[in-house]
Amino acid sequence: MLKYGQLFLFIILCSCNNGFEYKNEHQILTKYFQALDSLPNNDTLNLNFKLLKAYYLSDTLLLKKECQNHLAILRRRKEIIKRNNFEFTHINRYDYDVFFEFNYNAAFCDKAASIFIGSLNEDSLTFGVRLTGVDHYPSMKTTIIKDTIIPIDFKKWEEFMNAMGYVDFWGLNEDNGINGFDGSSLTVTGYAKPSNYNKGNYKVIYRWAAERTAMGDVFRKLLDFANLNIECFHF
Repeated sequence: MLKYGQLFLFIILCSCNNGFEYKNEHQILTKYFQALDSLPNNDTLNLNFKLLKAYYLSDTLLLKKECQNHLAILRRRKEIIKRNNFEFTHINRYDYDVFFEFNYNAAFCDKAASIFIGSLNEDSLTFGVRLTGVDHYPSMKTTIIKDTIIPIDFKKWEEFMNAMGYVDFWGLNEDNGINGFDGSSLTVTGYAKPSNYNKGNYKVIYRWAAERTAMGDVFRKLLDFANLNIECFHF
């Protein structure tokens, strides 16, 4: 609520401006920070505030530091995806109408999971699970613990597809911009074959610390389908 109040106050100041003519962004930011300073509970530790303040003060050291931190996070993310993004051999072996693959790993956890669910046609479903052991840093070597196909009925398939429709998977951004070093990583790959009424689709999304999101709920559902309970997973 405080952020909305700050934004509302800032809009009022910039709209009415009390006769003050804003000639450049520096003058606007000056008025903005003056408005924030007048508030009793302004959060100056917020990263967005710190970056804006650094830009205002031409603090290139802080801006460079935060840029380097973000690049390090992105590099770490690419390493995690490359290490744990397993490809089931039967994905390319059969002509799936629809399939989804979920790859999940968590910090300080010695296991990672890859779950595949797909429909070959109206009469055939496939549900696969691969559980992998992950060595501790820095080697991070992986070994397959479990790689199996589990029977799944159409009731669970419909439940899963309804959940994917609820999160609007095909409409999601590939990355929501939220990243971190610890926590967990969830990568979801989706494919829909073109048909007479559907142009087809292919999409890959990544979410950091997705456990408390709608997409995390979908993955939790698949873990339940597989009767897979890993203590160090953040679910």
